[in-house]
Amino acid sequence: MDLSERVRLGRADRRAKAPFRPTLYTCVSGLVRRYGLGEPFLRGLETPGELTRQDAPGAIRVKRKSPDVSPLFSLSTEEEHRVSLAILSKVKSPYLEYATSPDEILVCESLFRQNPFLHPETLASHHFETLLSPNERAGPK
Repeated sequence: MDLSERVRLGRADRRAKAPFRPTLYTCVSGLVRRYGLGEPFLRGLETPGELTRQDAPGAIRVKRKSPDVSPLFSLSTEEEHRVSLAILSKVKSPYLEYATSPDEILVCESLFRQNPFLHPETLASHHFETLLSPNERAGPK
């Protein structure tokens, strides 16, 4: 293989298209809009056990993993944008990008502390609540 052939192949490799993946902000913003998250949810991020307890007022019911339907780009109101940025600043977990509901946002940091090496396919197909150990799932009493 001569030099010109190598250069041509190298340029072709660089131009290869990669699949488009929405940004983390876009995913979070989509969840904020879809579920109407606001100040009560942001306060719940401070004590996640309160919002996931079934007997708590305004409790979020644990659901099955919903299919990922993140928007390609984010169009949000000023309030939704503020809530999205607050969630991104408070939740420091790489598992956040796999969250598909508010209750998964609440438990993603606990799950990452408990098991930081979960495979992306596992995170995409299983609800975070089912991946937590029973003592973590119960939350603070």
